[in-house]
Amino acid sequence: LESGVFVALGEMMNYPGVLGGDDQCIRKIEAARRRGIPVDGHAPLLEGADLRRYIGTGISTDHESCSLREAREKIDVGMMIQIREGSQSREFDTLIPLLGYRPDRVMLCTDDLKASGLSRGHINRLVSRAVALGYDLFDVLAAATLNPIRHYRLKVGLLQPGDPADLICCPDLIHFTPSQVWIEGKRVDTLPAPGTDRTVNHFLAEPITTGIIATSSAGNELLRVIRPEEGTLITGEELIPAGEKGRYQKMIVLNRYAPHAPAAIGYVSGFNLQDGAFGSTIAHDSHNLIVTGSSDELIVQAANRLIAMQGGIVCCDRDTMTEMPLPVGGLMSDADLGTVIRQYDRIERHIHALGCPFSTPVMQLAFLALPVIPSLRLTDRGLFDATRFEFV
Repeated sequence: LESGVFVALGEMMNYPGVLGGDDQCIRKIEAARRRGIPVDGHAPLLEGADLRRYIGTGISTDHESCSLREAREKIDVGMMIQIREGSQSREFDTLIPLLGYRPDRVMLCTDDLKASGLSRGHINRLVSRAVALGYDLFDVLAAATLNPIRHYRLKVGLLQPGDPADLICCPDLIHFTPSQVWIEGKRVDTLPAPGTDRTVNHFLAEPITTGIIATSSAGNELLRVIRPEEGTLITGEELIPAGEKGRYQKMIVLNRYAPHAPAAIGYVSGFNLQDGAFGSTIAHDSHNLIVTGSSDELIVQAANRLIAMQGGIVCCDRDTMTEMPLPVGGLMSDADLGTVIRQYDRIERHIHALGCPFSTPVMQLAFLALPVIPSLRLTDRGLFDATRFEFV
């Protein structure tokens, strides 16, 4: 913060910690406020007195609203709402009426947009959709540009005399596809080639065996099962008899920053993998290794391939392994966009061929480790109830 290069304190995801006065949370917020930079929120389903207390600490935005009613309440008590349309969480259709309610309190964002989606456009796609729905052109453009620039006090030109020329040129006001991009008066229409610098990674997990993740349950014993939902990060909870194996499958989370760490074991419904497994080292927010599959053998096979690669995304069945290395921190590829799209799409096709119905299965799985979104999650320390904010 002392360097002055920070524009905001990002996502205060631990909203129970903020409400409970957790010392670390409060110190972070106070450090940002002392330096006059805004604090981003992350508060799905928060309302009423708890919402007002959360905002009262100095938090000013939210991108996790699940309903129009929830978002309007947050605006009414002083928040800026970011209308998110990513690959996994898609709230644009639900929240876009906010542009007709309080256009000055709205921003557009994506958040977790996979490479193939990015290749088709970014914020410009949301602008095009909003204008096509009949919202005022300048309200829409402000949500994409002016509102975030002003809120975060970004050093970006606003087409005023004396400002640096920061702008895009579009051939029409229908698709908003940029034909030129200007930054500080210089035209920058091409991206630099992928870098060849030494990649940075921290990956200490060791190969595992089926014995490490073996479990035994009586047929009538009830298992607490995570139930993901298409198009949202919110999960439900099911109690399923252990003997009804077709209704759930095993998942594991393994700490990748420590050797010989125990695997946390849980159960999940909805993926419906038939004789296969998949996983990745993208597992919000600690980005440990996360895998789910139809059998212990295939889960271990996928996990050990991720460990051998030191990070990535994999899918396997009895005969085939599809994979995408992520050598930069186990989170990012150093390949060009076209290669990333081909690798990622091949993995998704493999997962879907195994029977998975989710449109973005890799992202669906990645968020099941995030212990700040209701309700049930699996972290490397065990099963966590984000509503009660305790391990269960």
